[in-house]
Amino acid sequence: MSNSLVERKIENVQLLVKYYRGKLYLTAYSLIAKSDAPNGFKKWFRTELGVIYETALRYMTVASLIDLYPRLLICDLSFSQLLKHNRSLQKFLETAEELRNQLSQPVGISIQDEVNSIVPKEVQVPVYQFKEDPDSCYENHFYDPTLVKNQRMMIGMVG
Repeated sequence: MSNSLVERKIENVQLLVKYYRGKLYLTAYSLIAKSDAPNGFKKWFRTELGVIYETALRYMTVASLIDLYPRLLICDLSFSQLLKHNRSLQKFLETAEELRNQLSQPVGISIQDEVNSIVPKEVQVPVYQFKEDPDSCYENHFYDPTLVKNQRMMIGMVG
């Protein structure tokens, strides 16, 4: 197997893992939203899961998008591309019926002889304008913009 094929398979598995991570965050959000979390769900995400809510929302957005269009998992699009273009993609697919129908088909992904089937679901994709370009910080799930600003101030990058 060539290196590029192996790398592509690894990227596909990474996207699948990020999809399931987003599903985990969606489940946690729905459970917290139903309860009366004394400190709110944003603080709960931070203290219980070690992730700021904005980062969790990135994963939830991509997971919801893949729930609508499961075949996005096999289109060679990265997590950051799906996140960055999710609104324009949804808007485009409103008018591109044939492509929408193709992307809405179930997908089965085989990992170590185990098939993971993902079928389309009618879900609401979170509508959120991220403060920064998702390419810059989505990988680090402990990303905290205030810490980055403070670190930049300490080394003299920000006035």
